[in-house]
Amino acid sequence: MEMEMETKKIIKHLRAYNPYCEHITLATIFAKIKIKNSRFNVLNHGPPGTGKSYGSIELIEKLDLGSEIILDNNTTKRGLFETFLNYPNHDIILDECSALVRDRGAQDMIKLAAEGKALNWVKKDSVEKSKPFGGNIILNVNSSLMDSLSDRFFVNVTLMNRKMASDYVDHYLDKKVEAEKEFLKFIRRRIQAKKDPELTTSELIHIRTFVKKQIELNDENLGYSRRVIQRMLAYFKRVKKFFGRLDDEVLLFIEPYAAAYIENRRTPTIIETLLGDEKLEKPALIKLLARETGYSERHARRLVDEELIKGKLKLFGRVVSVT
Repeated sequence: MEMEMETKKIIKHLRAYNPYCEHITLATIFAKIKIKNSRFNVLNHGPPGTGKSYGSIELIEKLDLGSEIILDNNTTKRGLFETFLNYPNHDIILDECSALVRDRGAQDMIKLAAEGKALNWVKKDSVEKSKPFGGNIILNVNSSLMDSLSDRFFVNVTLMNRKMASDYVDHYLDKKVEAEKEFLKFIRRRIQAKKDPELTTSELIHIRTFVKKQIELNDENLGYSRRVIQRMLAYFKRVKKFFGRLDDEVLLFIEPYAAAYIENRRTPTIIETLLGDEKLEKPALIKLLARETGYSERHARRLVDEELIKGKLKLFGRVVSVT
């Protein structure tokens, strides 16, 4: 019988594994959890050295599941097609394949594979056809991709400021190897578990209410996708399988991460990341947040006010800092 791990302990391990990039770690784990008729493709976007590869490729290599193919920047469009052709049920990880992912044809290929469709390679009078792709895809990129591709992925953003860099020095030097090994064993067991979770009626009602509330709270009136509900169902099913439950404690931790995928274009911790250990006047923080996310200043102000109400930020006069 599989030993359970308390929610508090799982969260502690998640936060210790890749600080400030828990959303990358979770998304990688969820991409490896297979659930029937539920895809989980991941796009990690951000500058070099901000935790994308550490929370994806390095984690996958440590898990040693043997069910993924990792491609680098030497991959050609033909090489990408052959990978889908020869490994239709493996997970495909493209790490910083900048030249490849700038190619619109390669992006179209990835988009079709992300939907679980077959790919065609046309040359003169012949057509080579792959099987429908059955794995998930993880993209680590520095450049932006076309919207139609991003919409089929769970988009994660990474940033790095002085506090994060300083904290990582301590994390790297103080890392507890035995605790990490225990966590990796737990992840491996959950990924390999055969039984798919079923969402109860009350859980489905909660997800519906959660999604609609997040949409209503946003002043933006454009940029939504019909795929938002598929993303949420795929996400919460994996949350339940990974944590073994979907109770109030799990929901309190996970919902800020899930909320980011409703609009699918910002990291859940971006306000704290932008601030770091600095202090900014509230109007300056709002302008900075609007610029980095593409939100209106009105919506950015609402997000900052929500964080103040939750106690994640504190306000001294006009100056805001992280609690």
